[in-house]
Amino acid sequence: MFRRAALLNKLQKEFPHDFNPLRQCQKPVHVFIDNSNILIGFIDCIKARRGYKKPERVQRPSFSFFHFTIILERSRPVARKVLVGSLPYTPVIDEAKKLQYKCDLLQKIETEAPVELPKRKRAGSPSSGSDSPSTKNKKRVAKKEQGVDEVLNLKMCESIIDADVPGTLVLASGDGAIGEFSEGFLRTVERALKKGWKVELVTFSANISRSYTDKAFRRLWNRQFTIIHLDQYAEELLGTGSADSQEI
Repeated sequence: MFRRAALLNKLQKEFPHDFNPLRQCQKPVHVFIDNSNILIGFIDCIKARRGYKKPERVQRPSFSFFHFTIILERSRPVARKVLVGSLPYTPVIDEAKKLQYKCDLLQKIETEAPVELPKRKRAGSPSSGSDSPSTKNKKRVAKKEQGVDEVLNLKMCESIIDADVPGTLVLASGDGAIGEFSEGFLRTVERALKKGWKVELVTFSANISRSYTDKAFRRLWNRQFTIIHLDQYAEELLGTGSADSQEI
């Protein structure tokens, strides 16, 4: 309860119009969440605030999806609630479904990556010796997301095309890179802005693409485009339950 009260207090100061009971009826907002981008940003932010370096392994902190939605929605009417991510299911997904978010979860794919092994020095040689062919060709199997950005882009384009009038698109992701099979979120954000939509980019500072902070881009869309940094709400985003037993 304390974290929720602290969060609401911060938001009411930052966005007083959204919490004004006398405000005129607003157009519905369309919320889209890049699940892994937000969770990775949250974990990195909490680790930094606790004095840990990125490579250090710590117990995964619990994330309050409910508090996260308070930041995204801010008492406004919501037309669409979409979350896209990867399997497996986590407590965050369960909480999102209870809050009526449409969750699309994709299977991760396996990829091969070379294994970097320390080179051995040969006796009497100041330099490292050459690796054997078996060492050079050694690879590890890793899993990565595929198709998440593309599905989220599709969902956003559906809103942009189908809505009778432009509204507010809330994108929870700082990713601005071109996707494997798409032009990336930045291109979709630009499409929305050109069609008269307002866009709120909600993300952690360390995860935001420079494309969104580019001075020319910000000047062009100054009245329609807003960045909401989640770093200031990091402590309020901590869940009240026990931390995830998995180390990260």
